[in-house]
Amino acid sequence: MVVFFVSGTVVLDLFSFEVLTAVVFLLPKLTSGKTVEIPDVSDLSEKDASNKLTKLGLVVGCDESDYMYEPSDTVMEGYAVRTSPSAGTLVKEGKKVCIYLSNGDASFEMEDYSRKNYIEVKTILETKYNCNVLVEKQKVKESDKYNDDDVVSTSPKAGETVKYGSNVTIYIPEVEVLYPDFTNGYTVEKVQEWAKKYNIKVEVTYEDNSVLAPGTIIHQDRAKGSAVVEGITLSITVTRTPEIVDDIVMPEESENGEESSE
Repeated sequence: MVVFFVSGTVVLDLFSFEVLTAVVFLLPKLTSGKTVEIPDVSDLSEKDASNKLTKLGLVVGCDESDYMYEPSDTVMEGYAVRTSPSAGTLVKEGKKVCIYLSNGDASFEMEDYSRKNYIEVKTILETKYNCNVLVEKQKVKESDKYNDDDVVSTSPKAGETVKYGSNVTIYIPEVEVLYPDFTNGYTVEKVQEWAKKYNIKVEVTYEDNSVLAPGTIIHQDRAKGSAVVEGITLSITVTRTPEIVDDIVMPEESENGEESSE
């Protein structure tokens, strides 16, 4: 742009003047689209909802398809649930509006997700079925051999019919260790090895027993099947061979009460 100053007045060259003139005349036309309010098209058929929007100069369409679908237990399948932007929004004519149609009271059958990775299952339920997923712990036996990230069960249970968008709880394992029967096949060494895993101190008391083999565990103070708590003490009673004492021969006494001597 070339600007001339003549007697204190700014003078534009011819080209700049023509550009400025075009902007002055075109700008109002570019920004003067009519403002309309998006109407409520809920419960209307696909056709009626589209017609209602197009009559106002709006364009019906979504990002990758003509319509979007979502479950609804109040709107019949194939009828409009809502729009985006939502009803009541002020927009310019020509604005694209997406209509969400109902795909009915959508439901699915809960799969058996037991022993599958709970993070993957949570993702499936949230993205595919729009469920609100909670994760909680459920006590399981050590012998069940669950991995830390396994699904133990779900609520609703496998095989039950679930509505889209429902609340679903995934249960993951909280291993509950129970005391075994140490009197059945355990040695002191095996008990100590077991106790070390759970930070349990073992106290061993020995008892003379001439019937059972030495080293046999005959008693434990923590009952079989009771829950293990780390850091406590476990007492066991173990058999040992009694000491053999030689017979003691008492000296004979004389008739007057004195010990006899040979």
